[in-house]
Amino acid sequence: MNYKKAYRCKVDLKMLREEMNLSKEFVANEIGYSVRNLERIEKNNAVASEEAAHRICTLYKLKYEETFAIYDDRDHMERVFKNIRKIPKNQIRQNETYYLLYVNYQGFFRDCVLGKVGWIENCGKNMERRKLRNVNPEGVVKLNPGIIILNEEDEWMNWYCNLIVGKWNKVMISESCLMRCMRSCLDEVVVSSDELLRFDGFYDMAFLGVKKRSKRKSKNKRG
Repeated sequence: MNYKKAYRCKVDLKMLREEMNLSKEFVANEIGYSVRNLERIEKNNAVASEEAAHRICTLYKLKYEETFAIYDDRDHMERVFKNIRKIPKNQIRQNETYYLLYVNYQGFFRDCVLGKVGWIENCGKNMERRKLRNVNPEGVVKLNPGIIILNEEDEWMNWYCNLIVGKWNKVMISESCLMRCMRSCLDEVVVSSDELLRFDGFYDMAFLGVKKRSKRKSKNKRG
Protein backbone atom coordinates (compact mmCIF):
# COMPACT_ATOMS: atom_id res chain seq x y z
CA MET A 1 0.00 0.00 0.00
CA ASN A 2 1.29 3.46 -0.90
CA TYR A 3 1.07 6.07 1.84
CA LYS A 4 1.17 9.79 1.18
CA LYS A 5 1.63 12.89 3.26
CA ALA A 6 -1.24 15.34 3.19
CA TYR A 7 -1.71 18.94 4.23
CA ARG A 8 -4.75 18.70 6.46
CA CYS A 9 -6.85 21.69 7.44
CA LYS A 10 -7.89 22.23 11.07
CA VAL A 11 -10.99 24.13 9.92
CA ASP A 12 -13.90 22.43 8.14
CA LEU A 13 -13.44 23.74 4.59
CA LYS A 14 -16.94 22.88 3.43
CA MET A 15 -18.52 24.57 6.45
CA LEU A 16 -16.28 27.61 5.95
CA ARG A 17 -17.28 27.97 2.30
CA GLU A 18 -20.97 27.65 3.15
CA GLU A 19 -20.72 30.19 5.96
CA MET A 20 -19.17 32.66 3.51
CA ASN A 21 -21.93 31.94 0.94
CA LEU A 22 -19.41 31.03 -1.76
CA SER A 23 -20.28 28.65 -4.57
CA LYS A 24 -18.23 25.56 -5.37
CA GLU A 25 -17.57 26.98 -8.83
CA PHE A 26 -16.16 30.24 -7.45
CA VAL A 27 -13.88 28.58 -4.90
CA ALA A 28 -12.66 25.94 -7.35
CA ASN A 29 -11.75 28.64 -9.87
CA GLU A 30 -9.96 30.74 -7.24
CA ILE A 31 -7.74 27.90 -6.03
CA GLY A 32 -7.18 26.36 -9.46
CA TYR A 33 -9.11 23.10 -9.18
CA SER A 34 -12.16 21.56 -10.83
CA VAL A 35 -15.41 21.41 -8.88
CA ARG A 36 -15.01 17.64 -8.60
CA ASN A 37 -11.54 18.03 -7.08
CA LEU A 38 -12.86 20.69 -4.69
CA GLU A 39 -15.55 18.27 -3.52
CA ARG A 40 -12.83 15.70 -2.83
CA ILE A 41 -10.76 18.30 -0.95
CA GLU A 42 -13.75 19.27 1.20
CA LYS A 43 -14.60 15.63 1.89
CA ASN A 44 -11.05 14.79 3.04
CA ASN A 45 -10.39 18.30 4.42
CA ALA A 46 -6.92 18.09 2.94
CA VAL A 47 -4.80 18.96 -0.08
CA ALA A 48 -1.76 17.24 -1.54
CA SER A 49 0.52 20.28 -1.85
CA GLU A 50 1.64 23.21 0.26
CA GLU A 51 0.97 25.54 -2.65
CA ALA A 52 -2.72 24.57 -2.69
CA ALA A 53 -2.92 25.03 1.06
CA HIS A 54 -1.53 28.56 0.73
CA ARG A 55 -4.06 29.39 -2.01
CA ILE A 56 -6.90 28.28 0.24
CA CYS A 57 -5.56 30.39 3.12
CA THR A 58 -5.34 33.43 0.84
CA LEU A 59 -8.93 32.98 -0.33
CA TYR A 60 -10.36 32.51 3.16
CA LYS A 61 -7.98 34.99 4.85
CA LEU A 62 -6.51 32.35 7.15
CA LYS A 63 -3.01 32.04 8.60
CA TYR A 64 -1.29 29.07 7.02
CA GLU A 65 0.78 28.15 10.10
CA GLU A 66 -2.34 28.03 12.28
CA THR A 67 -4.61 26.34 9.75
CA PHE A 68 -2.71 23.55 7.99
CA ALA A 69 -0.50 20.78 9.29
CA ILE A 70 1.27 17.88 7.60
CA TYR A 71 -0.03 14.46 8.59
CA ASP A 72 1.46 11.18 7.47
CA ASP A 73 -1.33 8.78 6.53
CA ARG A 74 0.92 5.88 7.49
CA ASP A 75 0.90 7.05 11.11
CA HIS A 76 -2.88 7.32 10.99
CA MET A 77 -3.34 3.83 9.53
CA GLU A 78 -0.95 2.29 12.04
CA ARG A 79 -2.99 3.76 14.89
CA VAL A 80 -6.15 2.27 13.42
CA PHE A 81 -4.75 -1.22 12.99
CA LYS A 82 -3.06 -1.31 16.40
CA ASN A 83 -6.42 -1.04 18.14
CA ILE A 84 -9.28 -3.49 18.38
CA ARG A 85 -11.39 -2.79 15.32
CA LYS A 86 -14.79 -3.13 16.90
CA ILE A 87 -17.29 -1.30 14.72
CA PRO A 88 -19.96 0.51 16.78
CA LYS A 89 -23.22 -1.42 16.94
CA ASN A 90 -25.21 1.81 17.37
CA GLN A 91 -27.35 0.31 20.12
CA ILE A 92 -29.20 2.17 22.87
CA ARG A 93 -28.75 0.31 26.14
CA GLN A 94 -31.34 0.30 28.85
CA ASN A 95 -30.52 2.11 32.12
CA GLU A 96 -27.73 4.08 30.41
CA THR A 97 -27.36 7.86 30.33
CA TYR A 98 -26.38 9.32 26.96
CA TYR A 99 -24.79 12.59 25.82
CA LEU A 100 -24.57 14.27 22.43
CA LEU A 101 -21.12 15.62 21.51
CA TYR A 102 -19.49 17.36 18.56
CA VAL A 103 -15.85 16.36 18.22
CA ASN A 104 -13.40 18.22 15.99
CA TYR A 105 -10.27 16.09 15.56
CA GLN A 106 -7.19 18.35 15.47
CA GLY A 107 -4.58 15.63 15.84
CA PHE A 108 -4.17 12.53 17.98
CA PHE A 109 -5.73 13.40 21.36
CA ARG A 110 -5.79 17.10 20.45
CA ASP A 111 -9.47 17.75 20.03
CA CYS A 112 -12.11 20.46 20.28
CA VAL A 113 -15.28 19.09 21.88
CA LEU A 114 -18.63 20.90 22.00
CA GLY A 115 -21.64 19.93 24.06
CA LYS A 116 -24.90 21.46 25.24
CA VAL A 117 -24.48 22.56 28.84
CA GLY A 118 -27.06 23.25 31.52
CA TRP A 119 -26.92 26.07 34.06
CA ILE A 120 -25.97 25.21 37.67
CA GLU A 121 -25.43 28.60 39.30
CA ASN A 122 -23.93 32.04 38.82
CA CYS A 123 -20.43 32.48 40.17
CA GLY A 124 -19.26 36.06 39.79
CA LYS A 125 -19.78 38.85 37.32
CA ASN A 126 -21.33 37.40 34.16
CA MET A 127 -19.86 33.95 34.92
CA GLU A 128 -21.83 30.73 35.23
CA ARG A 129 -21.13 27.18 36.31
CA ARG A 130 -22.49 24.73 33.77
CA LYS A 131 -22.32 21.02 33.07
CA LEU A 132 -22.93 18.78 30.08
CA ARG A 133 -26.61 17.86 29.75
CA ASN A 134 -27.76 14.34 28.98
CA VAL A 135 -30.17 13.68 26.10
CA ASN A 136 -33.15 11.49 25.31
CA PRO A 137 -31.41 8.85 23.13
CA GLU A 138 -34.56 7.77 21.30
CA GLY A 139 -35.29 11.38 20.44
CA VAL A 140 -31.76 11.94 19.14
CA VAL A 141 -31.97 8.84 16.91
CA LYS A 142 -35.36 9.93 15.59
CA LEU A 143 -33.89 13.28 14.50
CA ASN A 144 -30.56 11.74 13.38
CA PRO A 145 -31.26 8.20 12.04
CA GLY A 146 -27.65 7.53 11.06
CA ILE A 147 -25.93 8.85 14.19
CA ILE A 148 -23.06 6.85 15.67
CA ILE A 149 -23.76 5.51 19.17
CA LEU A 150 -20.78 4.52 21.30
CA ASN A 151 -21.05 2.27 24.34
CA GLU A 152 -17.61 0.67 24.77
CA GLU A 153 -14.02 1.87 24.77
CA ASP A 154 -12.95 -0.16 21.74
CA GLU A 155 -15.96 1.13 19.79
CA TRP A 156 -14.88 4.66 20.64
CA MET A 157 -11.28 3.97 19.63
CA ASN A 158 -12.32 2.55 16.26
CA TRP A 159 -14.50 5.61 15.62
CA TYR A 160 -11.92 8.09 16.89
CA CYS A 161 -9.00 6.71 14.88
CA ASN A 162 -10.95 7.13 11.66
CA LEU A 163 -11.89 10.78 12.14
CA ILE A 164 -10.85 13.34 9.52
CA VAL A 165 -8.77 16.27 10.73
CA GLY A 166 -10.80 19.47 11.03
CA LYS A 167 -14.27 17.97 10.57
CA TRP A 168 -17.01 18.31 13.17
CA ASN A 169 -18.39 14.88 14.02
CA LYS A 170 -21.71 14.35 15.81
CA VAL A 171 -21.76 11.35 18.14
CA MET A 172 -23.95 10.03 20.96
CA ILE A 173 -21.98 8.40 23.73
CA SER A 174 -22.99 6.57 26.89
CA GLU A 175 -21.91 7.91 30.26
CA SER A 176 -19.93 4.77 31.09
CA CYS A 177 -18.03 5.07 27.79
CA LEU A 178 -17.49 8.79 28.27
CA MET A 179 -16.09 8.15 31.75
CA ARG A 180 -13.42 5.89 30.26
CA CYS A 181 -12.61 7.79 27.06
CA MET A 182 -13.21 11.51 27.62
CA ARG A 183 -13.73 11.88 31.35
CA SER A 184 -12.98 15.61 31.41
CA CYS A 185 -16.07 16.31 29.28
CA LEU A 186 -18.20 15.51 32.34
CA ASP A 187 -16.46 18.14 34.48
CA GLU A 188 -18.15 21.43 35.21
CA VAL A 189 -17.15 24.40 33.07
CA VAL A 190 -17.15 28.06 34.06
CA VAL A 191 -18.14 30.31 31.18
CA SER A 192 -19.53 33.75 30.54
CA SER A 193 -22.81 34.03 28.69
CA ASP A 194 -21.13 35.49 25.60
CA GLU A 195 -18.84 32.45 25.34
CA LEU A 196 -21.77 30.13 24.71
CA LEU A 197 -22.36 29.17 21.09
CA ARG A 198 -25.15 28.17 18.77
CA PHE A 199 -24.07 25.19 16.73
CA ASP A 200 -26.08 22.89 14.47
CA GLY A 201 -29.29 24.56 15.69
CA PHE A 202 -28.53 24.04 19.39
CA TYR A 203 -28.09 26.89 21.88
CA ASP A 204 -25.89 26.95 24.99
CA MET A 205 -23.08 24.95 23.44
CA ALA A 206 -19.72 25.16 25.23
CA PHE A 207 -16.23 23.81 24.73
CA LEU A 208 -15.61 20.87 27.05
CA GLY A 209 -12.47 19.28 28.45
CA VAL A 210 -9.44 20.49 30.31
CA LYS A 211 -8.00 22.76 27.61
CA LYS A 212 -9.23 26.23 26.74
CA ARG A 213 -10.17 26.51 23.09
CA SER A 214 -10.04 29.66 21.01
CA LYS A 215 -13.03 29.86 18.72
CA ARG A 216 -13.29 31.40 15.30
CA LYS A 217 -16.01 34.06 15.07
CA SER A 218 -18.81 32.90 12.82
CA LYS A 219 -22.52 33.05 12.35
CA ASN A 220 -22.82 30.15 14.82
CA LYS A 221 -21.88 32.39 17.75
CA ARG A 222 -24.85 33.35 19.87
CA GLY A 223 -25.58 37.04 19.56
